[in-house]
Amino acid sequence: MTLGAGALSAVLSQATDSTPLYGREVWPAYPERFGSAVGDIVSQNFFSDFLLASALHEDTRYIRRSPAHRLWSRVAYAVSRSVVVRTDLGEATFNCSNVVGTAMSAALSNAYYPAASRTVSATAVNWGTSVAGSGLANLMPEFWPDFHAWIKRHLRSGH
Repeated sequence: MTLGAGALSAVLSQATDSTPLYGREVWPAYPERFGSAVGDIVSQNFFSDFLLASALHEDTRYIRRSPAHRLWSRVAYAVSRSVVVRTDLGEATFNCSNVVGTAMSAALSNAYYPAASRTVSATAVNWGTSVAGSGLANLMPEFWPDFHAWIKRHLRSGH
């Protein structure tokens, strides 16, 4: 998943010429963007899901809601998990491991990003999009089982 997510992130970064600013030419910009995207994902997972989650006793696993809930409440729930998490005791709390872990990852990225992408504002944008992206990424485990079941039903019925 990390390599696939890194490849997708690098494609989007290359297409929009966004941070990190490696230039417009596909080669060598795309491999550099891919490497930095993988570095971002690995460091974010390390800081958020391992180091801080363990130290703060936060359970970062995503628990989906059932299809019995309304669509928009499920969307809001999935996105909110970037800032709300369960403790090891099952209580809802501020997702400090994700918010602070992504900030640590954004700061670390300054070690391998090009100079033009090491500004305070670029680091803040990197951090903000990482927090938002983690919420949007939760839409996949929330809705994929429903979509998969729908596809299977339609294939069996011949539609």
